[in-house]
Order: sequence, then structure tokens, then C-alpha cells
Amino acid sequence: NVRYSLAERHQRMKNKKLEWTTERAKMKCSDIEREATEILKQLARSTLENEFQHQFHDSDLAVRFDTLCWPNRIYKQLSRTKERLVEQTRVLEASMLEDQADLLLTISELEREVHFIALNYDSMDHLEKAAVHAREVHRKLQHADSQARLFNSREGLFNRQITSYTTLNSLIKKFEPYGQLWITVDDWKRNQQAWTTGSFVKLQSEDIDKEVQLSSRLMTKLAKTFKDSPGVSEVANQIRDELSEDRKSV
Repeated sequence: NVRYSLAERHQRMKNKKLEWTTERAKMKCSDIEREATEILKQLARSTLENEFQHQFHDSDLAVRFDTLCWPNRIYKQLSRTKERLVEQTRVLEASMLEDQADLLLTISELEREVHFIALNYDSMDHLEKAAVHAREVHRKLQHADSQARLFNSREGLFNRQITSYTTLNSLIKKFEPYGQLWITVDDWKRNQQAWTTGSFVKLQSEDIDKEVQLSSRLMTKLAKTFKDSPGVSEVANQIRDELSEDRKSV
């Protein structure tokens, strides 16, 4: 958990740095655009005064020659800005590639965790441990999926080939029924305890009935999904039957 929290914090810092760099580049371009507009105005004025043989004061001549020098200054400024942007792009791209390598390691770890959940939790005796583990893996998978999407969007910015995270997508799909089973069963048991021992006047029968219906349908679906996995299918069937009985008394 600490590792994932630090990784999320590190990622947020990188996102802010990228936003700051982009905003700075926009401001620089805006400043250059304003300077270029002012130069065009000065050159137009100078051309008009020459045409009508206007007598220049020394201060006017200084402004005129200063204005004539600005295109070269702007060119140099643009070159320096471009160099900085290229360097910043290189640094950010390298950082992204590092983060992508870390993500691949995370996906490998998640592969083992999903396999462990599917193989080791197969009865109500495992509920407490299975629910905690399922919630943790669910959070990690969501974070990994969010990172994968972020990297894909950045690969487009860096003109890189878009990475296909097929293993991650398969993991999310494989884990989904297990996560739904253990998290829903845990929530149901907690709510059942609260409803039977809590204050009667605080109970909302419509909300309870709606939750029972949704959970019952999900358990029926999961029982079919796990028909070839005796342990977890029995858990789904047991909770479905409990939900049906409780619904009669709501």
C-alpha cells in the first residue's frame, strides 16, 4: 500500500511538471507573438515616415534601429525556446518510459495476485481475508488501468507507437467476477448485521429492497459464471438463497 501511495504521489508530481512546462511554453509563445506585433507596427510607422521624408530625432533613430534588430532577437529567442522544449520533451519521454517499465512489473505482480485469489478463496470461511484482498487488487487494477490510459495518451504526444496492454485488460476481465463475489458478499454480511441489530426507525425499506434485488441478480449471474468452480459457485448460491429469504421479510 505504501509503495502504491508513493507511486501515485510521484505520478501526480510528474503530471504537474508536464502541465507547468506546457503552460510555460504557451506563455513564451504568447510573449513572442506580442513582440512580433509591436515590431510590425514600428516598422510600418518607420516606413511611412521615410516615405514622407520626416526628420528623425536621435531618439527616433535609436528606436528605429532597435526595432530593425528585433527579428534577429526573436529568432534567437525562438531557437533557445525550441532547444529547451526539445530537452524537456526528451526528459519527460524518458521518465514516461521508466514509468511504463514499472507498470509492466506491477501487471506481473497483479497477475500472481489474481491467480492466488482464484485458486485459494473458495468458501465462506475465507470471506474476511478474501474481501480485503479483493478490494486491494481491485484498487490496484483500477490504478494500473488509469496509468495505461495516461501513457497511451502521452505516447500520442511523443509520436510513439501506442502500447497495447492486453495482459492488463485480460486480468481485469478475469478478476471481475471474483472481485464482485467477495466484495458483494462482504457488503451484504455487513449490511445484514446493521439491519438486524441497528435502529429500526432508521431503516429504509425501499433502499434495502433495491440493494437485495441487485445483489440477488448478481449472485445468480455469478453462480452461472462459476458453475465449473464448485467452491465459489456454492458461495454464490448460498448468498443468493439468503438474499431471497431476507427479501421476503423486507
